[in-house]
Amino acid sequence: MSPPSAGLIETLLFVWGGITVLLIGLIIYRGLVGMKEEDQLFLDAAEEHMQREQEEIVARVTRVAPFITVLSYLSGGMILLILALWLWRQVSEF
Repeated sequence: MSPPSAGLIETLLFVWGGITVLLIGLIIYRGLVGMKEEDQLFLDAAEEHMQREQEEIVARVTRVAPFITVLSYLSGGMILLILALWLWRQVSEF
């Protein structure tokens, strides 16, 4: 079996870069949305709208969390695959 070509590794690096950019963008989005999240709210009846705002923020952060997890595993797996292919190529050249 022949070693992987440089073009395959470059293509995988390009795809990995795109996935990693998406991951970083989602992490930044989660951080920006989560800035307004409060740990505790002490509200009276007149401030009920603040509770709804906090629930919306929590819902947004919760909605993004599974995508961040999947992209993290995908990015990590791809960089390990790229490293393995590169090492295989280097070893097979000897």
